[in-house]
Amino acid sequence: MCVVSNEIKFCSCEVDDYEELPHYWVLHRYNRNKEIQILGSLVMSEDYLLPNFELNKNTIHERLNTHDAFDKEIAFKNNDRLEIVLNNKKESQRMTFCFKFKGGTWVETAYDYFKLASHFDEEAFGLIKDLVK
Repeated sequence: MCVVSNEIKFCSCEVDDYEELPHYWVLHRYNRNKEIQILGSLVMSEDYLLPNFELNKNTIHERLNTHDAFDKEIAFKNNDRLEIVLNNKKESQRMTFCFKFKGGTWVETAYDYFKLASHFDEEAFGLIKDLVK
């Protein structure tokens, strides 16, 4: 995986199915009335072992906290989660990052599929542009 550009752009362009995109983002919003119990086995991701994972995570984190990271204004709320997936079509190179909106900024948080599916609604999603320089 290449090194992510510090000019990465999170686009809200209309797409029907983000899961078919090579790189995408999903905004999850907490729903206090949602309490879905999901059964399954947790499979630990090893994407953090991939080359440039930490570097890319830090670059994305810095970029999220700039005023023009998204192509349009989005009113984020405390406790929103942002899931970012790179290399979706290449399972061996897939990287998933998760950030939490807290106090007006994005902070790193652990990606927990079961928590997102059980307590959050998908609020918005889109594709990622200008991924690499």
